[in-house]
Amino acid sequence: MAGRLGEAAGTLSVSILTGEIAIIVFVGFVFVLVILLFLALYNRLYIPENSPEEIEQKRFLSYAARFALSLREQEIFGLILRGMSNAEISQALFITESTVKFHIGNIFKKVGISSRAELIADYRLRDIR
Repeated sequence: MAGRLGEAAGTLSVSILTGEIAIIVFVGFVFVLVILLFLALYNRLYIPENSPEEIEQKRFLSYAARFALSLREQEIFGLILRGMSNAEISQALFITESTVKFHIGNIFKKVGISSRAELIADYRLRDIR
């Protein structure tokens, strides 16, 4: 690399002495544009985008943060989105059904709805940013 830089410096000094500086400036400008174009294309092609699972996880966390859901409420909300019943949720989380109902009631209050169907519809339709 040092050799290339030395060669470029030598070419530039000769060009200055012979009066061809305008050509060197133009070629340098084109070189910079090509490098910038390459970097833009490289980032677009090779930088990985978020997977659908990552996008859904971010959406879920954003929704939960918007309504200040606790960690347990988030767990229960996620299981509701999977279509689990209160009994299935209580078995999965090793808590009683009444505790599940209590947390679901808190979720409903925080979100401002009154049924699972409304909760799921609100989550699916709301534009979270």
